[in-house]
Amino acid sequence: TPIDTQTTPEEEVSTETPSTEQQDTICQTFADITATDDFCQILKTVNQNSIITGYSDGTFKGDNQINRAELLKITLSYANIEIISPAQNEPIFSDVKADEWYANYVYTAKTLGIIDCYPNGTFMPAQAVNKAEAVKIILKTLKAETGIVSSAPYEDTPVIQNNAWYLPY
Repeated sequence: TPIDTQTTPEEEVSTETPSTEQQDTICQTFADITATDDFCQILKTVNQNSIITGYSDGTFKGDNQINRAELLKITLSYANIEIISPAQNEPIFSDVKADEWYANYVYTAKTLGIIDCYPNGTFMPAQAVNKAEAVKIILKTLKAETGIVSSAPYEDTPVIQNNAWYLPY
């Protein structure tokens, strides 16, 4: 089940910091989070601007891996990027249908050059995002400058080719 992230144009995102009482209530909105839970402090920060709203069953599922669609929603929301919709019948990716909750996020990221498709034309929105993909999405969303890397910066991300797509990130 994806994170329930749909918002309507009428919903306004507050930029005011919630009171302590409101922050404690934020954690109580998730059936699987308590005020003493490790995830509670993080939720107090990101939920104040509706960046993470949880799953439709009322849970947060903090131990789950995050998928590619969820990461896009979080990063685009954090960066306050206006979400756009494709024109009617405009294709996004072969595996992203226009009526999915994440379709407009994927379309926005694709349009802004934040993401590309896999060689087979898919985006794989439900696939767990790996570290290299996450870093690329975050840095491109935030328009961070990247450098040229000639060797592997981490032991677990070997450079198989000098032109590996993830090297600049």
